[in-house]
Amino acid sequence: MKPILLILLLAVGGLRAQDFSDPVRLVNDHRVSLQPLFNWWTNAGAILATNAARTNVAPLPLPPRPLTAWVRVVSHQLTNTGFAWLARAAIQETPDGPFTEQLIALRHGPFEETKRFDRAVRHFQQAGDALLVASNQYVQKMEITAQFDQKANLYQEMYALDPWQHHRLGDAAVAYRQAADQAYRQALNAAQRVEQLNQQRIELHQITQGRDAMEVDTFALRTGEKYRGLPVYEMGLRFGR
Repeated sequence: MKPILLILLLAVGGLRAQDFSDPVRLVNDHRVSLQPLFNWWTNAGAILATNAARTNVAPLPLPPRPLTAWVRVVSHQLTNTGFAWLARAAIQETPDGPFTEQLIALRHGPFEETKRFDRAVRHFQQAGDALLVASNQYVQKMEITAQFDQKANLYQEMYALDPWQHHRLGDAAVAYRQAADQAYRQALNAAQRVEQLNQQRIELHQITQGRDAMEVDTFALRTGEKYRGLPVYEMGLRFGR
């Protein structure tokens, strides 16, 4: 039975910046540093931006590209079959080059990154649910605070008219004031919880970027091999993972 490949068509114009982390990769027991490629790619982008801003002037040429076997691989969704990562990816040779979309097998795919991303998505959703509860609690407790304060003020005014005759109203005013204070403290706790959850969601959003599925935008080696008829690209083992 062929594995199901989850496909998401790429909107190239909306691609995020590629990942320049982990420049040192291990491929077939050989260490490869992608730092020259990272530097070249960044500089090439700057040259292309300068050329676009210049008018009636000969464009600046790009310097020779290092590590030509390594290409930019962008995929918005991948499937881990247990033996390989399958993806519909967009392949790019240079920052100004076209994207070629194709089905590929990706060796040493983003296993840890995907686990971290999926965990962040789950926690983001949970924090959103908790945020709604805390927000509702804050509104509810503030409404109760206002109601109790209103009753406390009313009984205090009635008690002030004749303290000797309405001493029980004075006791009721004190009781409602205490209840209002308690509800207000609960509202403050809920407000603090709202702030904490908002901060948590901001931090998680830095990981998810508002997405529900993992995205890969990195460099991989075109190996020339085939896996189930698909071209194999090697991301390499990254140190520290």
